[in-house]
Amino acid sequence: MDPITIACALAFELGTLWGFAAGKFGAREHNQNVLINGFASHTSIPIADGYIAKLTINATNLQRTIARRLAQAIRAFVNTRAFELILLQKVGEQWPGQGKINEKVRLIV
Repeated sequence: MDPITIACALAFELGTLWGFAAGKFGAREHNQNVLINGFASHTSIPIADGYIAKLTINATNLQRTIARRLAQAIRAFVNTRAFELILLQKVGEQWPGQGKINEKVRLIV
């Protein structure tokens, strides 16, 4: 066999094993959340999560369901290109030293 073929096969094998190991051991926390809590948490900030969980201990099941659904809808909207462009527009409007382009100036392409 050609040495390049052997090197490619070895790199592929090592990459596959590395990916499997990272997925297997990295998924432990995710699996625990699914099994214990019934859902997978997204990004977690332990100090803030614990504090806010204590504040919301008296919430009803209906309130929890509404909050969960609203959070899902917001996450779906925030993960869009349109949201990124809206933020870019707002940042550009607030950026210091950036005046609006004069209406008399035209872009010639």
